[in-house]
Amino acid sequence: MASIKTRDKTDGTTSYIVLLRAGGARNAKQESEIFGDPGDAERFKSSVNGHGQQRPPGWVRGQGFIADQRRPGTVRGARARLRRPAHRNSGRYAQ
Repeated sequence: MASIKTRDKTDGTTSYIVLLRAGGARNAKQESEIFGDPGDAERFKSSVNGHGQQRPPGWVRGQGFIADQRRPGTVRGARARLRRPAHRNSGRYAQ
């Protein structure tokens, strides 16, 4: 289960460190993410707990959630376009 540790910095601010063990195993390597806001740390902790002690999909260590990195000209981008409906309410797919 993920936990939060607080650290007071020398400049007077506080860091919130979310500690987790990949997969939740006791002998797994301990990993961490650092936040400056206690609410962000709590949301990340809840997300980790909800995803089986793994970082949530789309989360990049040290950066947070990032936008979809697929490009239209690549094979991965072409496959993603085929799976995505052209319009949310239509049954048609993008060309």
